[in-house]
Amino acid sequence: EQLCISHYIAGYREVYKFLTLLGSVFTWVAADVKNKIDVLHDYNTGDNKQKYQTIKEMLEHEVEQNMINRNKKDDPSGSRTLLRLHRALEYVVAFLAKLEELEDQDKCAPISRAAYEATLMRHHIWAVQK
Repeated sequence: EQLCISHYIAGYREVYKFLTLLGSVFTWVAADVKNKIDVLHDYNTGDNKQKYQTIKEMLEHEVEQNMINRNKKDDPSGSRTLLRLHRALEYVVAFLAKLEELEDQDKCAPISRAAYEATLMRHHIWAVQK
């Protein structure tokens, strides 16, 4: 069975809603997730929508069109966008896993930073890491 991109987008919209409820510590990741959702939605409903109905169709199309090997960060393929959404989800999971360590008086920022360092940091340039 194939994974429909529209279902994937719907699931990530729920993740986005959750992130917006977590407050200002998550503003940056929520905005990034929303942007990536919009990119996937545009592919899923755009001119080539028939090539972007399932993950398999998207991958096959982008491999065929040589879109996967692009190094341009300002021209994201659906596959690259999907990868980045997965990375954001890894960050959220790492953050939530560390919540049990939080005391009532503690702030979320240090846990957010630790989750970032364990997941997303290796994918960002130095200026973003700071």
